Amino acid sequence: MKQEQWKIELLDSPLWLVQSFFGVLLFCLIAAFLLRRTVFGQRFERILRPCLVSSNRIRVCLLLAALLLMVLLEVRISVLNSFFYKGLYDSLQDRAAAAFWFFAGINSALMVFKIIHALADELLEQVFMIRWKNSTPRSPKAGSPIKTTTACTCAATRPTTSTNVSSKTRKISSPPPPSSCAA
Repeated sequence: MKQEQWKIELLDSPLWLVQSFFGVLLFCLIAAFLLRRTVFGQRFERILRPCLVSSNRIRVCLLLAALLLMVLLEVRISVLNSFFYKGLYDSLQDRAAAAFWFFAGINSALMVFKIIHALADELLEQVFMIRWKNSTPRSPKAGSPIKTTTACTCAATRPTTSTNVSSKTRKISSPPPPSSCAA
């Protein structure tokens, strides 16, 4: 009987994942819409803007959706794991050898799946961090001329000043005012 409950719980997992994914996605979209009107939301959008240029937007959104799915999958694995342990310990108490070996097999399958999940999750996180770092402007190295990379067209209108540092002249660009780069 406990084995049948496990199978039902396992078969309900894809539906749970889809429902949870769209529920969390809807919550995130509503929260982003509401936060966009706050000072914090505007600052966060300014940081996020280089990562979401139009040529990259679909890939970044798909990567974020994959990361969200990995988190939900981890939650579901934890739920299945707790259900597994209940069945395993109940079979030990009932001295049901067949049920015990069934749950031992489930444990091995869950462990293999958890390892694959952890590796895929780590890969997706690293890809996201690398793409994020590559899309944000970098700070200059000490002693080199300061160069700013920006996607907006107002870079040419920035005032520059010259400074004399140990007999080398370098130009320093001031950052654009927040209202001048609405992209």
